[in-house]
Amino acid sequence: MKFNNGFYRVRRRDAAWQKTFYRLMAKCNRHPLPFGAVLKRLKQSTGRCEASFASKLVATLDPYQPVIDSVVLGNLDLPLPPRNHPHRFKRIEWIHAELGRRYRRFLATADGRYLVRTFKRVHGAKGLTHIKMLDFVLWQTR
Repeated sequence: MKFNNGFYRVRRRDAAWQKTFYRLMAKCNRHPLPFGAVLKRLKQSTGRCEASFASKLVATLDPYQPVIDSVVLGNLDLPLPPRNHPHRFKRIEWIHAELGRRYRRFLATADGRYLVRTFKRVHGAKGLTHIKMLDFVLWQTR
């Protein structure tokens, strides 16, 4: 299985980190894990709490999952907890779930349906889930 480091933005991580990330992705492809478990496995394997990378991994394998991204979180006023937060992992898990809830709630509205129609008309969007369309729009809104 060949991966694109540019797509996953892991170019700034060393080869050992990249190998760990892609090995975990391959395992999750065979035996899916929820976001929180992926987040914890990355921490155990790399020593880092990688909310964005954990969410990218999960969303790659399940296109109905949101991606934690600083731009998206800023647009939705959902800051990640600081490194020393006593319940950091639980808070990050809540943020990931909250992103999914907000996306689904918005996509069920008239504005959400308009976004999807317009996105399809402008970009074609073959094979993209509505979640991915909204995620892309939020990521592009700077």
